[in-house]
Amino acid sequence: MNALDRQSNSAPSGAQQSAQKTVAIVGATGAVGVEFLNCLAEREFPVHKLKLLASKRSAGKTLMFKGRPIAVEGLTEHSFEGVDIALFSA
Repeated sequence: MNALDRQSNSAPSGAQQSAQKTVAIVGATGAVGVEFLNCLAEREFPVHKLKLLASKRSAGKTLMFKGRPIAVEGLTEHSFEGVDIALFSA
């Protein structure tokens, strides 16, 4: 068990909610971006909001995360406003 596992297992539910993060994935439609999505879901990472970012060509596509469809957005200079963690695979 690593430190992240211990932290999420020992935190009370109210603290877990406040620990939820807004996560952005750049390159979400690529093979590594899809693997990022799978890892976040499998590890039950505390995602409050997920922003899927890619090129303008991929904007508007939909990817699934935990059974919910999420629209892919085109990457812009404002894409990271309010984002706590960004994962890059561009």
